[in-house]
Amino acid sequence: MTRFVVLSALVALAPAHAQGARQSVFRSGVDVIRLDVRVTDASGRPIADLKPEEMQIVEAGRSRPILLFQHIQEPAGLYREAALRAVSAEVSSNQGTPRGHLYILVFDQHHITAGNEQAARRAAEAFIAKRLRPSDRVAVFGIPGPGPQLGFTADKGRAIAELQKVRGSLERTMTTPLGRLSQQEAYEIATGNDRVTADVLSRMSTDALGDVALLPSLARARTSEDPSVTRRLVIENARTFVAAADSHARQTLERVADLIEQYRAIEGRKTVIFLSEGFHQQNVTRELEQVAAAAAESYAVFHAFDLNRRGMDVERVEPGATSQAAEIQSRLEPLGTLAAETDGVLVPDALSHIDAALDRLADHSQDYDLVGFTPSDAALARRGEYRRVSVRVTRPGALVSARTGYAAPAAAPLDRRRAIDAALAAPFVQQALRVDYTTYALRSNTSGRARVVLSLEADLPVRDDRNASADIVFVVRDGHDGRVAASGT
Repeated sequence: MTRFVVLSALVALAPAHAQGARQSVFRSGVDVIRLDVRVTDASGRPIADLKPEEMQIVEAGRSRPILLFQHIQEPAGLYREAALRAVSAEVSSNQGTPRGHLYILVFDQHHITAGNEQAARRAAEAFIAKRLRPSDRVAVFGIPGPGPQLGFTADKGRAIAELQKVRGSLERTMTTPLGRLSQQEAYEIATGNDRVTADVLSRMSTDALGDVALLPSLARARTSEDPSVTRRLVIENARTFVAAADSHARQTLERVADLIEQYRAIEGRKTVIFLSEGFHQQNVTRELEQVAAAAAESYAVFHAFDLNRRGMDVERVEPGATSQAAEIQSRLEPLGTLAAETDGVLVPDALSHIDAALDRLADHSQDYDLVGFTPSDAALARRGEYRRVSVRVTRPGALVSARTGYAAPAAAPLDRRRAIDAALAAPFVQQALRVDYTTYALRSNTSGRARVVLSLEADLPVRDDRNASADIVFVVRDGHDGRVAASGT
């Protein structure tokens, strides 16, 4: 007999009296911001029984009303056992369906030196092959393209194959008619560092004298120039280098924000593994906030992996007017900011211990509390602007870990088609709305088939005069090959 599986994406409204006290009730049309918050005890174990009244969301010195509070717990035990328990009970629930980790690997190809991506790629291959569980999903992207472009999948082979497309393209030095200039020197010169400017001019003058045997005419021209003209040209070249580097950094951050934002309809915390050698932060503060805002909407946590190599660098301008340590520190500043804003971690000198760092991520608990609150009037007046909040817990001994803020999304009418498509395309069963269901198999008039009745019960917290029902979408798949046997609304 052919076995079929019935999947439901969205369900109808249960009677109002069934809502009881299982969840907070708020009316439709109310803006609700949701934050993912981790609360642990002194030994680092998640606290699963925290009450809403024990938590405060503070913005501009005022507590925001909490409308939604839900603890999300990572399933214990084997994935297959948890999945079997979820569907074998007399009355099943989507709350018991197991969920794994959601990993998004992002290679910052603009800011990885050619060749440096190889060690990171090998570590990512080993991580996917050895640490990705059947319940986990992984996505792989190279920013900007061309490069890997793979959405969430459980197929390890496909994910590993995408890694072969990663290519680094960072250029740390610029060759000018006056000589070579490093990117770090360019930033120092552009910000008015007279010492670095003088050191670069001295090095270029020495290099020009050293070229006499090969290019005497060029050397004479370079050494006979007015020092003030040479200085002006060096500053102009530095500003050109900085403008190009800032453009690459903005492009990277804008594309990362767009990438993360597209996953906001998918429930659950997402671990973003951001692999980069970093960039300079001076002129991209707004773009960093845009990434943090997109991460807040999508429950994305950035773990930034520093791919800078320490020690001898054959590409480095010598003698340099700046130190390697100072350059790395400057480049890591925005990566540290991104990690801190999203409740993540910066992994410095990752190439020296990248396998161990990835293993720690895989072992990290995914328990967290989902907290919904009303945004401030200021946030609603300036939607899209990043607003900083602090999260406080009153329980003694509890430690809270949370992102630093949110951005109220632009007001837009509900797109039912998009919501349905997002639910059907989600890598895991949706759990924001509790659904209890059971099935009844009856005799069918068609030989070899059974008639299946699916009974659903759900509590919708948004019922009002205009929204007294919900869309129901069902898909029936063949249990053997996944083929869609029937669907409807």
